[in-house]
Amino acid sequence: MKVRELLSDKSKWSKHHYAQDASGKPTSPHSENAVAWCLVGAIEKCYGMSHSTKSYGAAARALRCAAGELFGAHGLVPRQDRTDVTFGHIQQVLQKADV
Repeated sequence: MKVRELLSDKSKWSKHHYAQDASGKPTSPHSENAVAWCLVGAIEKCYGMSHSTKSYGAAARALRCAAGELFGAHGLVPRQDRTDVTFGHIQQVLQKADV
């Protein structure tokens, strides 16, 4: 599964937590109770937990590059947690990165 498939609608996107359960409490991105993920948590869910895996690294680089090209952002987490960032911005990054 690709990150853009996991984050297919706004209800599946989380700010401030790698993942959260239905009540909004933080949880592991791999928890069966997770219903929403931030970009980093979604990468972990889709491409593995270790930041050192090839697929995780490639996905993270693609998202950073896409965010940089679209919005001049240099980091995913600080940018997506800002109040002015919408799910529409996240969708644009995911579409451009194709992860």
